[in-house]
Amino acid sequence: MEEILELLKRNIEKYPEMRPQDCIKLIYQRHYGPGHMISNPEASLSVLKAEMDTLVIAGKEDLTEPLGNHLCRLNLKEARSLYTPEEINEIFVRTAAIHRPVMADFMHELKLTKEYIMEFPVAFTREDFDAYFAWYRGKGYPAVHHSPFYHAFYDPHYRVVYEGMLER
Repeated sequence: MEEILELLKRNIEKYPEMRPQDCIKLIYQRHYGPGHMISNPEASLSVLKAEMDTLVIAGKEDLTEPLGNHLCRLNLKEARSLYTPEEINEIFVRTAAIHRPVMADFMHELKLTKEYIMEFPVAFTREDFDAYFAWYRGKGYPAVHHSPFYHAFYDPHYRVVYEGMLER
């Protein structure tokens, strides 16, 4: 099985309330990393600090979730006890500055996802996925947010970073 399908399977098992846009977001992050979020490093740090001020140190979640392509989601609830906001933002900004996506790989994985997504125990129908995918394609494959379902069930707080930059 291709790596993207394994990644989707693991995420759907861990987050069964994922919706089509959450699947697409996972693929987008895997290829585009955090680049779409960094226009101003100082503003990025300000947003990060505000977000981290609202979090409680969890102590029960994974620090990172691999995305592939040497990228991962750094869980801010866990990272808060290990890194300062400045350290996290520096890693985040550095990742955005050096990560270069390959559009052909992104498109290939979108195609595989469209073809095989219904083989997984998803919380949506083929019609739901096809409608979202048509909307997404029509918008030119942009970065998207998590679905309201994902937010309600999982309260995600993370930054996409290179895994190797997290070593202490």
